[in-house]
Amino acid sequence: MIAKAKPKNHPFLKPAGYGLLALLVFSLTLWQTLPYRDFANMIEGRLAAHGVIAEISGLEPVSVLTYSVEKLVITSARGFDGEVELRDITLTLPLGDLVSMSPRLVVDGELFGGRIKGDAALLNPDSAQVSWQGVKLAELEPFSAIRLPKVRGTTSGNIRVKLPLQSAQRASGLLAATISGAGVGPGELKGFTIPSLELGDGSLDIEVDGGRINFGKVNFAGGDVGLGVDGSITIANQFKRSALDLSATIRPTREAERKLSIPFSMLAQYKKPDGTVAFRVTGTPASPHMKSF
Repeated sequence: MIAKAKPKNHPFLKPAGYGLLALLVFSLTLWQTLPYRDFANMIEGRLAAHGVIAEISGLEPVSVLTYSVEKLVITSARGFDGEVELRDITLTLPLGDLVSMSPRLVVDGELFGGRIKGDAALLNPDSAQVSWQGVKLAELEPFSAIRLPKVRGTTSGNIRVKLPLQSAQRASGLLAATISGAGVGPGELKGFTIPSLELGDGSLDIEVDGGRINFGKVNFAGGDVGLGVDGSITIANQFKRSALDLSATIRPTREAERKLSIPFSMLAQYKKPDGTVAFRVTGTPASPHMKSF
């Protein structure tokens, strides 16, 4: 009978194992005690370099490559001033993307009364995708590019965008969104008094490609005023000089025409026999031109 030879233990295996264990414990301890305030300052500096002024509070580790942020406050973003506050945010750096040297940052948090999730490439911060659920339009009002009357409703949707800093004409992206219970007013817009109006439910499908904004589907129905918009805007570096080619269809109820008697009297030349108001808009945002179609 041949006795089996006992496997020989390499004299360095056990010390090496203890060494690796000690290194792992040291790494986890270091990870827990890193100066996360300095990390937050670094992120704030990176955002500032791209025109976004922000303050991060309560950055802490949750697990490896996952962090929580108590609050993120943005006070300015590329010329738009106002305070946007995100709470209870989770930041994740997917391990697979780090290995492939294409790191992304995934953000999940509360914003404008709803939930928002974003995904951006760290090496190319001008490219990102964002989805949102249950965002309240009333909380967006202070950040509108134009001063609007009171707005209401809830929106969900997603957007993918690539916006190079050097040229708006190279922007590209897709927007798909729904709005439920949309409404506007009371308030004023461009000198007109806007009463309280219900717009019902709406959907938006908009594509940006090759320096052009294409309105595939923009519709609102079920309220005091039905609305449909299609066409395109060819983007100039100064947006006010962009070329408009839009068609709009407005379907007001009798009550809406009564509430908005002055605006609808100005649109009387575009009114169809069935009561629909339809017109085309050309020119530029600084100097638009309207005509029937």
